[in-house]
Parts: sequence; C-alpha cells; structure tokens
Amino acid sequence: MLRHFSILLLFFLVLSYAAATPAYADTIEKNLAQSKEKEQKIEKDLSQTKKSLKELRQDMVDKTADIRRNENKLIDIDERMDSLRADIAEKQAKLEKDKESMGTLLMALQRIARVPPEALIARPDSPINTARSSLLVKKAIPTLKQEAEALSNTLKDLQTLNTELEREMNTRVAALESLKKEQTSLESMLKKRESFYTSLLGDKEKQEAETTRLRLKARDLAGLMNAVKKQGTAKDPAKKDDSFSFFNLFDTDGDYMMPVAGRIRTRFGDTDEHGLKSKGITIRSTGGATVVSPMAGKIRFAGPFKNYKLIVIIEHEKGYLSLIAGLSEIYGRVGTEIYSGEPVGKIPSSDKKESSLYFELRHNGTPTNPEKKLRKG
Repeated sequence: MLRHFSILLLFFLVLSYAAATPAYADTIEKNLAQSKEKEQKIEKDLSQTKKSLKELRQDMVDKTADIRRNENKLIDIDERMDSLRADIAEKQAKLEKDKESMGTLLMALQRIARVPPEALIARPDSPINTARSSLLVKKAIPTLKQEAEALSNTLKDLQTLNTELEREMNTRVAALESLKKEQTSLESMLKKRESFYTSLLGDKEKQEAETTRLRLKARDLAGLMNAVKKQGTAKDPAKKDDSFSFFNLFDTDGDYMMPVAGRIRTRFGDTDEHGLKSKGITIRSTGGATVVSPMAGKIRFAGPFKNYKLIVIIEHEKGYLSLIAGLSEIYGRVGTEIYSGEPVGKIPSSDKKESSLYFELRHNGTPTNPEKKLRKG
C-alpha cells in the first residue's frame, strides 16, 4: 500500500512540474525581453548623448570663434587707443612748446611797444640800433602770425584726436558688451558639456589622481611632458585610445591655430624674462581671454604645476604635444578628445590691461617652433 502511495505522489509531482514549467519559461523569456529592451534604451540614450555632445562641442567651437573675433577687435581697439594717446601727448607737448615760444616773442614785442617813438629818438643808442628795433618788429609780425596759425592747427589736431579717441572708447564699450554676452553663452555650454562628460565618463577622481601622480613625479615642464608622452604610449602604442573616441578628431592636414587671441611677445629661441632660451612662445593677450586647443587631440594633463599656474597638455597625431601654461581656469577633462578651436580654459583677469600665456609645441619630445605651424586666428 505504501508502494502505491509513493507512486501516486510521484505521479502528482510530475504533473505539477509539467504544469509549472511553461509558466516559468514564460517568466524567464519575459525577463530577458525586458532586459534586452532596457539595454537597447540605454544604448539609444548613450548614442543620443554622444550625438548631442558632438553637436554641442561644434557649437562651442563656433561660439569660441565669435569670442576670438571680439577679443581680436578689442586688442586692435586698444592698440589704436594707445597710438592716439601717444599722438595726443605729443601734440600737447608741442602745444606747450609753441605757447612758450609765442609768449617769449610777445613779451619782447611788448617791451618795444612800451617805448614811444620820441623816446627812441632821444635814446643814446645809435640810429642803426633804432632801425634794427623797427626792423625786428616788422619781421616779428609774420612770425607771430605763423606761430598763431601753428598753434591753431595743433589745437584742431588735438580736438580731432580726442574725438577719435572718444569714438574708439565707445566702440570698445560695445565690443566688450558683446564679448561678455558671448562668454556668458559659452559658460552655459561648458556646464552642459560637463554634464555630458559626467554621464559618459563618471567621476573625475581617477583623472585627478592620475594628474596628481604625474605632477609629483615631474621636476620640470620637460619632465612632465615626457611623462605624459610615455603615459600615452604605454596606454596604446598604436595611438588609438578608445576611452572616449566615438568619432575621429585628429586633423592631420590642419595647421595649428593660436591658442589665444593676442600678439607674440617672446618668440621661440628668444631670451625669456628669466634669461633662458625660450622653448616656446609667450603670447600677450587681454585679461580673461578664452584659450582653445590649437589643434584636434586628446587632453593628457590638466591641472596646476609648480609656478606655471594651471596647465593643459594635449596630445596630437604624429608625435606632437601642445603645452599651454598660465591658465586661471581649465575647461575639459583628462582623457577626453577635443576639437581644434574648442575651449580648454582662460587666462587670468587682472587690474592690468594685459595677461600672458605660454605655448610650447613638442614633436617626439623635442621642442619645435610653433610659429611654423600656426595659422592666424
């Protein structure tokens, strides 16, 4: 009887399992379908984020180009204003000199005029001296007229120069206002780009730790750039780091562009302010100017280094490295690829009208003259 009961129990268990198996299989299949749907959504969102980031960064390049035009305009205006001020100072000095010369001549004529003709006759001077005094007065009158005319012309020139200076000052105010609006727009874009980076790359702690490690390891700029170069090569000997490369950014045929609007103050090979041979160029620019990547590449270092303030090192194709030093702010993350002309930071604002930026280019570790590759812009 026990045997019959066991067989019956086993029969019911088999029937229960057979009934449950289709339902369990349906659940597994449903879960798999939901998981796949989530993966597809994540992939779609990621693709959309990358697309949006790409469009945003191109917009940033365009916006930075507008900013660069305004910055160059301000630099031109400032140079014209400096020239006008110098001309005004020169005219004012001439005016003072002409006034002094005319004053001396007038005083001499006044002294002669105070003596009446009768007194001249009664004077013990010889007739020849009296004739000379009369001749002096006749010659002085045309000279006095010329001095007065020159003085009037100088005053007119001064008025013209001051009018031009006032016009340039008004133009500068308008250009500065336009620049501030463009910079505000760029700041909004930078915040949006950072949010994209956060969603795609996560926290910055690893990048900052790597930056700190490199900074502590290097004793000077050359050592830092060599360390960065070795780091890039070690990560990928083929130079194709895929950590963030969802589109090709290297512009192999393009020239370098100036990282900041301005004028070159110290050229490659010149003696710098420390009495050393310069391995790069120093660019004089306006305070707070936007700094861009000179060519497409990948940010390999971004942070403070010794007394160079904040610096950025960008790796380009074919063994080139760009070093940009003297920044007050950095825009960008280590490991991210960057367009040519995309903002990477800005130079300090100060009470002075000007600030400076140091730019060094190395090819396979050797400093090279960046002016040979620079294009105006």
